[in-house]
Amino acid sequence: MARHRVISEPDADTAAASALGRFATRLGFGLGEYDALWRWSVSAPADFWRAAAEFTDLPVDLGPVDDNGAADMAGRRFFPEGRVNVAAALLSGGPGDTAVFEAGAEGVRGRTTYAELKAETEAVAAWLRATGVGPGSVVATIAPNGKPALVSFLATLAVGATWTSCSPDFSADAVLDRIGQVSPAVLFAPTRYRYNGRDHDYRDRVADLASALGSLRGVVLLADESTGPGLDLGVPTVDYATLAAGELPRSTGFTWDTHPFDTPALVMYSSGTTGKPKAIVHSGGGILLKLTMEHAFHTDLHRQDVTLWFTNIAWMMFHWLALTLVRGGAIVLYDDAAIPRVDGRPDHGVLWRLAQECGVTAFGTSPSYLAALQSAGYRPGEHHDLSAIRTFLSSGAPLSADQFEWVHAQVPAARLSPISGGTELLSSFLGGSPLHPVRAGEMSCRILGQAVDVLDEKGSSVVGVPGELVCTRPFPSMPLTFVGEGGDERYRQAYFEAYDGIWTHGDLAEMTLSGGVIIHGRSDNTLNPQGVRIGTAEVYRPLESVPEISDSVVFGLKHGGDERIVLCVVLQDGLVLDDELATKIRATIRGQASPRHVPAEIHQVSAIPYTLNGKRVEGAARKAASGEDLSRFTSLANPECLREFAGLGGTRLDDGKVPA
Repeated sequence: MARHRVISEPDADTAAASALGRFATRLGFGLGEYDALWRWSVSAPADFWRAAAEFTDLPVDLGPVDDNGAADMAGRRFFPEGRVNVAAALLSGGPGDTAVFEAGAEGVRGRTTYAELKAETEAVAAWLRATGVGPGSVVATIAPNGKPALVSFLATLAVGATWTSCSPDFSADAVLDRIGQVSPAVLFAPTRYRYNGRDHDYRDRVADLASALGSLRGVVLLADESTGPGLDLGVPTVDYATLAAGELPRSTGFTWDTHPFDTPALVMYSSGTTGKPKAIVHSGGGILLKLTMEHAFHTDLHRQDVTLWFTNIAWMMFHWLALTLVRGGAIVLYDDAAIPRVDGRPDHGVLWRLAQECGVTAFGTSPSYLAALQSAGYRPGEHHDLSAIRTFLSSGAPLSADQFEWVHAQVPAARLSPISGGTELLSSFLGGSPLHPVRAGEMSCRILGQAVDVLDEKGSSVVGVPGELVCTRPFPSMPLTFVGEGGDERYRQAYFEAYDGIWTHGDLAEMTLSGGVIIHGRSDNTLNPQGVRIGTAEVYRPLESVPEISDSVVFGLKHGGDERIVLCVVLQDGLVLDDELATKIRATIRGQASPRHVPAEIHQVSAIPYTLNGKRVEGAARKAASGEDLSRFTSLANPECLREFAGLGGTRLDDGKVPA
């Protein structure tokens, strides 16, 4: 399909009635003057953010001071005298309105109103406060994507503490690589979880984590009838259901207060490409203000809207989804595979049935999920009533032009609005809006308040050619710091060194003549299977326990609209890669990392490419496997080894590799 083809035009009445349309009109901008509105939003940021907070009725006191006056972008802090309680803002919907649909492969499991969600949050928050948790404390949650995870998130923010999270399918090492950095005071964890038709007993894992985390003051067990809450963990342990019901002596009488705008509220984790994942600290006020604006003006969410996004609680889209509650609508927390196996067969319709059952108005997914549906020939528009969906969102990887066309054919009434941002800003740089036409293969606009640009190697702004995606001015949801020694300096090194003090995001992007943006992929070597970012170090670490392997390199190759993880190994002398060893390698990676880390292809090679100073060069291996010219890699210590990698991306299943 042709890139840039207009898929749909904005309806004039809908645009005028949208929050963004009304906001623009109030400020004196016409509906066709988005570019002028955007320029004002980045040139007068404090005025813009104050206007956005007022227009959206955000319950926040921004204070009299616009920013801390820091000269550099990395050190800039907005509204340093502001105060807010993020959880209170998220729980301000109508008491009788539905806040949460809990769902699995079988359908909706339950509904929770705002009043019920607030009561559970207050009970858990009261217990946290009585346990000594407050500003400066960290609460860690390892849980499926369900209401207990959401309540732990809200209760932590309610007391002014910091929340961090992992998915239960992470290995013990992967969990400790993350939450072990932040010394949590309280751990929320399941005794069992179910995924894709299989039950997983988590009790031994909880015991191991409780033993390893010497900072714990308490553990909240998300127990069920089959496993029960009875575990001796060496620290005070309570049952979540009893706690959330307010049945514990210390789970009553919660009183709400506000916290400084820049209170550390969330710790997110990078992909771990060069070692342990970076632990990124975000402020509560900054994230709330940024995502409230994004949800109101770009996603166009209103009270009574229902948002579904397939995610786990470790991915930033869980936080993005939870923050939509600020608009007074409902969210669907779905806990299972996107395409679960039912009676031995893939069920491609589960998310679409939920969309119909819950009346979803904003549906979020990933290009890899759509590619799986396309490959299977599944057309949801022919099987389900999707007429309620007004906004169709996608993230995790670039959405191809043909996928734009496919989505429009399945959900023709929806505005297609892929977004692009990241864990580092916990929001979006790029997206769509009700004021813009939708063009195949590109995001419609730069998000308000985000001074996004595309630069060439000389630092000049470019249009129509790929370059480095940057943001040239501060915004509220920038990280506060990284956890650990030298956190401020490591933060600056990560994002502000490539282009002299401006944010360099690591995406290869292209500004179009129409004002849209195309993302061509990551400009680093992060793996991205099924839209989930994975650092190569997280694959290398498990391989250290496979004695047959002497060296290895891992990279991603494009395959059918998705990305496949490819692992190339150098074996000990005399060994040959066979089915048995490949199975062992995959099992080791699955057990010590997660199923998402398992390579789709494993190849045996004789050497791995290295730089002259001894650094493994994943990019060279990937580019050679993709068929690029090998002559450009002459500066490597051993460029001749790349001949073995050439053409791997086009090999058949029986050509020099063990089948996946």
